[in-house]
Amino acid sequence: MKRYVFLIAAVLLAFAACSQKYEEKYDTLRCDYEFINAAAVADTIPMMVYYSGQWKAEPEEGCDWMSVDTPEGQGVTVLHIITVDNVGEARSALLHLIAQQDTLSVNVQQTAGI
Repeated sequence: MKRYVFLIAAVLLAFAACSQKYEEKYDTLRCDYEFINAAAVADTIPMMVYYSGQWKAEPEEGCDWMSVDTPEGQGVTVLHIITVDNVGEARSALLHLIAQQDTLSVNVQQTAGI
């Protein structure tokens, strides 16, 4: 009986020694989209940002129809792009993602309103 207990303990110890916490590293800034075509009505569009370090998200200067709910983050994060109703012509702006050594721009276009 002692032999079986010892054998089971040895197997459990071997499994415990082999298990490691896996964490994926993202050394290059990435996101789900290069281009987003938003509807004319106000919307919230989720986008994953992949980067192991700290990053910032900034709509291009002068853009008053698009914002983000998370202007700064760290690691893999869901960023929500928020647009307001468009009652005029189609419009576009860049959303800049900025990390330590990387910059990524997403082209956000919103269709014309009525």
